[in-house]
Amino acid sequence: MNTNRTSGQTRVPAARRRTRNGVSLLEVLLGMGLGLGVLGGWTCLSLPGNGSKAESEADGRRVRNQDQAAAQQDSKTKSDAKSDPKSDPKAKQDDEAKKAAEDGKKKVTESTGKNGSQMSWEEIESYRPKYNRLSTQEKYVIQNKGTERAFTGKYTDTKTEGTYVCRQCNLPLYRSTDKFNSNCGWPSFDDEIAGSVTRVLDADGYRVEILCANCGGHLGHVFEGERFTAKNTRHCVNSVSMKLFGKNEELPEVIKSPATLAREWQAAQAEKLKELPKPGQAATDGGR
Repeated sequence: MNTNRTSGQTRVPAARRRTRNGVSLLEVLLGMGLGLGVLGGWTCLSLPGNGSKAESEADGRRVRNQDQAAAQQDSKTKSDAKSDPKSDPKAKQDDEAKKAAEDGKKKVTESTGKNGSQMSWEEIESYRPKYNRLSTQEKYVIQNKGTERAFTGKYTDTKTEGTYVCRQCNLPLYRSTDKFNSNCGWPSFDDEIAGSVTRVLDADGYRVEILCANCGGHLGHVFEGERFTAKNTRHCVNSVSMKLFGKNEELPEVIKSPATLAREWQAAQAEKLKELPKPGQAATDGGR
């Protein structure tokens, strides 16, 4: 037995030595460990941890489920209202407005072949013509006021008898009997069908541009004083702006523009005004 003795006493391990208060160092350390454990447990309970996170996720799931249920209920309500318009006044009003719009569109469609005098002003205002479909080259000339290259047009040297109509709206423009060879590179006419061509000052400020009197499509330019024919007039027209129908071919129906229908409507109204008795005429006639 190896026992260290000092001054005749047995040495006791430091961990078991007691302090002045009679408490050993080992007991002090055990007490500190227990205190730290209690403090750690209290901290886990008081600060956000795994438990609070799980509760937050559960609350989030409950909110999402409630939102989904509300959305499904709202969707069901709208579906029921759509199947039964009487149950939803707003849906009923929307259906009535849609039906009225369709009826109006039907009236406009049916009236496209009529004279403007047979239409109401409301129909004319809502009318949208469906012109003939144009190629890229035709759009460039007719709608964007372009010019086809000289001596490349289909009708430059054509001598076929018939009527040339506007390629965009079918309005008759020229008769083959008014066509002549001017060697300018484009079809030339010394006269147009009455009322079919409109003359305006060109954007260059000195030439005179010619347009289809119905749809406003660009045709070309008109020149006077060149003495090619007795009429001393040359309509220089792009071939792509026209379409030729032979002498025995039936001409297509004109696709009237809103402006044309409005002019017809105004002319009809003017005729109706002429038929009304003049002021004082009724009283004078009645006194005879």
